Amino acid sequence: MSEQVELYPLSTIAEINPSVSIAGLPDNHLISFVGMADVSERGQLRQKHDRFLKEVKAGFTRFKDDDLLFAKITPCMENGKGAHAKRLKSGLGFGSTEFHVLRAKEDAESSFIFQVLQSRELRLKAETRMTGSAGQQRVPSDFFSWYKTYIPSISEQRKIARILTTVDAVIENNEAAIAKFKAIKQGMMHDLFTRGLDENGRLRPRYEDAPHLYKQTELGWVPVAWDVVRIEQVSTLVTNGFVGTATPYYSNSDRGVLYLFGTNIRPNEITFDDIRFVTREFNDKQIKSQLRTGDMLTVQSGHIGTSAIVPTDFIEANCHALIITRFIMSEIYPWFVSYYLNSKMGMKDMEKLFVGSTIKHINTSELARHLILKPHIDEQKSIANKIDGMGKVIQNAHNNLCKMKSIKQGLMSDLLTGTKRVNTDSVM
Repeated sequence: MSEQVELYPLSTIAEINPSVSIAGLPDNHLISFVGMADVSERGQLRQKHDRFLKEVKAGFTRFKDDDLLFAKITPCMENGKGAHAKRLKSGLGFGSTEFHVLRAKEDAESSFIFQVLQSRELRLKAETRMTGSAGQQRVPSDFFSWYKTYIPSISEQRKIARILTTVDAVIENNEAAIAKFKAIKQGMMHDLFTRGLDENGRLRPRYEDAPHLYKQTELGWVPVAWDVVRIEQVSTLVTNGFVGTATPYYSNSDRGVLYLFGTNIRPNEITFDDIRFVTREFNDKQIKSQLRTGDMLTVQSGHIGTSAIVPTDFIEANCHALIITRFIMSEIYPWFVSYYLNSKMGMKDMEKLFVGSTIKHINTSELARHLILKPHIDEQKSIANKIDGMGKVIQNAHNNLCKMKSIKQGLMSDLLTGTKRVNTDSVM
């Protein structure tokens, strides 16, 4: 039988909204200012702003180095907003009035308290104790005296904090790597869609270095061998998916046919977070919106203009209110077009097609006449493969990030509840 863990109010080891004296400090004294936008949903202090004391000494929340900020207002609290205040200008900070401030008491470790504040269990309990009107609900300060948690010895607090902080560092590094890879991908796509790849699979020289390799077109300077064509010139079909009410024809997944909506379309990807199925009889009647591998699906309204290609492992599917483009596969590699339309430069041109005042949308006829780049089919495939490769690098990094976040949650569940104890005799 596991040892019974005794719980204590968090206020046992933390002062709640403690005072911060500014007596004797001149008005031109520089301090750090932290707004709600400056803290992340994982408790990171993203940035601090230098302010003169006279600008903030009235009407803002005060704190100092090593204090902990906890967002008390919805939805910031539920989303995990907060921070461990460190390296503040002159050791002083002022910030949003929507922060609670906690300060570690003597013989308590602030990094341990920070991890408790970021825990899912505490945030869920805090949500049940919020007060105020809808949309303006806040966690009261007495919550921290009500909420009970496992409080180990100071040496165990420090060991737990070091373990969880180490995992946090790995997560932050993964997030930074993903951001870097995405920036590289954006730059790479710009080069690929303006310079393309030569017969050796290398980027062509820039226009400035080799103008004879380029020509002026409606889409700007492109390699001489490239064409610019309307979508309808290289497709056999540009049409709408079913636009009526399909609800009466919904079916179970084991008997029905997959039915896609705009919500299932993300840039270059079809998602299955919220999928529906229709009867086979309905699918057989709606021939025009039956999907094939290689069809490009474009969202007409909502996240307008976003496109994705029906993958090779789709056996049978139909769709609702999406624009279906079926390309001539000997001339167009659909994935190349999807990457181009979803790129920054491609979407900039797509935005010219958006119509409507309140709700923007794209007309099928306008998309059919939309201009796209048309390199040789082999070059299209090479460009798409390059982008695929970087996409896989990003996906692998994202998978690692999800794995580390899962590990962190498991460790928090074990260590912050006393379910598993750490050996404080070992050095870490």
